[in-house]
Amino acid sequence: MLPGYTFCESKRKTKKHAMKNKTGLDKKAIRAAIVRQLKSSYPNFSRLSRKEKKRVVREACSAAQRELEGGTLALPALSGAERLGLEDLPAGVLTLEQMAKQVESFKTHVLRFRQPDRRRQIAAPLLRVMDDLLDDPLLNTLLAPASLTPSKRAWMPAQLLRMELLHTARFPSFSYRAFCAYVASLKRKEERAFCGLSLRQDATPHHATLSAFRRSLTFAMRVNLMVWLLHHFLRSGRIGDRVVHALDSTDLAVPVNSYPLGEVELPDGTKLRMFADLDCDCGRRRAKRDRAVRFVGYRIHTLCVVDVETGVAFPLLSLPAAANHHDLPVMEPLLALALAIGLELKVLVADEGYASAPVQERLRREHGILLVTPPEKKALRPEAVNLGTGTVFCHSACETPMRYLGFDDEDGEHVFRCDLDHADLSCPFAASCPRERGLPLDTGLFGPIPACVPGVEPLHDLRKLCERPFNLLKHVDGLEPCHLVRQPSVAAQVVFSQLVGLFKVLAGLRSVPRADAQSATVQPQQEVLPLAGVV
Repeated sequence: MLPGYTFCESKRKTKKHAMKNKTGLDKKAIRAAIVRQLKSSYPNFSRLSRKEKKRVVREACSAAQRELEGGTLALPALSGAERLGLEDLPAGVLTLEQMAKQVESFKTHVLRFRQPDRRRQIAAPLLRVMDDLLDDPLLNTLLAPASLTPSKRAWMPAQLLRMELLHTARFPSFSYRAFCAYVASLKRKEERAFCGLSLRQDATPHHATLSAFRRSLTFAMRVNLMVWLLHHFLRSGRIGDRVVHALDSTDLAVPVNSYPLGEVELPDGTKLRMFADLDCDCGRRRAKRDRAVRFVGYRIHTLCVVDVETGVAFPLLSLPAAANHHDLPVMEPLLALALAIGLELKVLVADEGYASAPVQERLRREHGILLVTPPEKKALRPEAVNLGTGTVFCHSACETPMRYLGFDDEDGEHVFRCDLDHADLSCPFAASCPRERGLPLDTGLFGPIPACVPGVEPLHDLRKLCERPFNLLKHVDGLEPCHLVRQPSVAAQVVFSQLVGLFKVLAGLRSVPRADAQSATVQPQQEVLPLAGVV
């Protein structure tokens, strides 16, 4: 299932969605085909003026419109990930086990020459922890492209990565030009020492070099970078033994004109809109008082790990997809990526947007993953079931609750049994009672873990803990406001922001108690474990 991302759409569709699908057109594939054609014909599309962008986009949309009306529209073969504007799972992704071997090998066989003068200049706790963990020889191996020959390596990838992390951690509002000018000053000894720059000469990478480095990071490089830090994070003691994983998404608006450059009108009256950033689209965000409901940009779909004991969630992997995509299809490539790097997923909590009985049943059968979502109010309710507690009875006239035995993988249903002793005829239905009942898995009270099982309610509450990492990622770790366009650049910034956030956790700076006397004894909510053995 991992290479092709076989999608299983949800069966619950509103009347509006059902009407849209009567045309039989694959709208995501049509839009992805137009974007692919534009990127192939105009590799430097982002450098064109808005007037030129509008011209070429309208030409492509008009051609697609004519082929659509004439019935000659031929769509290329697209994988599930490509339909969503994502990349297929690359071959060069390392697992956590392979990364552990790489780290140990470089630690054992590569000599490191520490510079005491440079180290003494770094005083900030966050920068010191980052400097301790950043293994430059290993990072150069992970991030070096094939074209990085000795004659072209004026700046090593590890140095440029350090500059990106410094920019994200301290100067997220600075442009690349302003940031490079700031670091070029010899007075910024701490910043230059952290980035591995000379403390006596003002040699500094050009801002174009830093931009090119961000664009050069492939999907495999970004994933391997996250796997490298996850290797250190999962071994740091910040996560206990009792954990669950959670899925959620958040909106990210990009700085493009909200007026589309071109449109393609489909037979059902809906339109496919193309913006200056070809990868993004228009979507809806949750109602907020200070923001419009509609926005142009991406949705960041993130897999988090939640410590049950402390109630703290940490982001692990993220995929940015166009804002108009539903949560459920993007879950498939995200989980495929998590399984490919070796994460152990057992219980996965998510909101109603990820509820789909076929998907939940398949994840349980193929990977042993319990995808737990809150019961949908519109889901069909079986007979003889208490709608408040989820208690199951044999039939509508029975008053004896049945005990949950488990899920039958062969029949694909939950099995309930009545434990009442019928030998003494104390039950009026003893003669005709089957004593067992099977209920199929659904998106209501009988998901992967039925509502009648003790402890399922706290699992639903753990899903809400994902909102805290999103707020930190966007407002503290430099992801918002977003100054970038194009999905690869946005995806790279998401990785940098997650790296900085996890570094702050390792440094014990993720949350600090307030200094006033009344709250001095209150335990921090986001950083609750000691630093022993971390630095």
